[in-house]
Amino acid sequence: MEHIWNHYLSECQAQFIDVVAHSYGGVVTIYWLAKYPEAQKRVRKIAYTDSVHSISLQIADEEAQIWFRQRAINWVSSNKAVGKKVRSLNQYDVVCVSAGTPTHEETSWMSFQQIFDFFQSELNSGKFMETLQRKVEEKEAVDKKEKVEEGEKTEETEGETPMDVDPSAKEGEEGEGSSTSEVEKIVEAVCD
Repeated sequence: MEHIWNHYLSECQAQFIDVVAHSYGGVVTIYWLAKYPEAQKRVRKIAYTDSVHSISLQIADEEAQIWFRQRAINWVSSNKAVGKKVRSLNQYDVVCVSAGTPTHEETSWMSFQQIFDFFQSELNSGKFMETLQRKVEEKEAVDKKEKVEEGEKTEETEGETPMDVDPSAKEGEEGEGSSTSEVEKIVEAVCD
């Protein structure tokens, strides 16, 4: 990533850069942006796909952590509908939504359209998540109606996997000194 930044991106004419980072690419992206603060001024949005990064372990600076949470969404492997909020690893990480597949290698492809919608949107990640959740819920309602019309029975909890639930989440509780991001507040309000 250093080579790409030093020889290509730092010299390109584009005012802003959007980043897609899959799997360990999320770790590399955080390392790169922490090492090159001038890159942060140009990165507008980050779409992670099943990233294995940990902002709270990779970056000690709380202001930098907030910067990432305001600009990034992680599309993760899950059986839920693409775009449906599934979990946040902790209060210091980015919001995670389903990529619409439980297969790690398929997460980029399955979330491709939503990622480009995110990049093309003028909205920050919080407002985009609000819009995305509304669209997901509308599509689920249409799909459910079609299934009922076809005579199939549906159940609300069918298809959930253990990774769809954050076991450490305590309802209505924030840690002392925590700063829940706007993204998380909007997603919680829309999804819960």
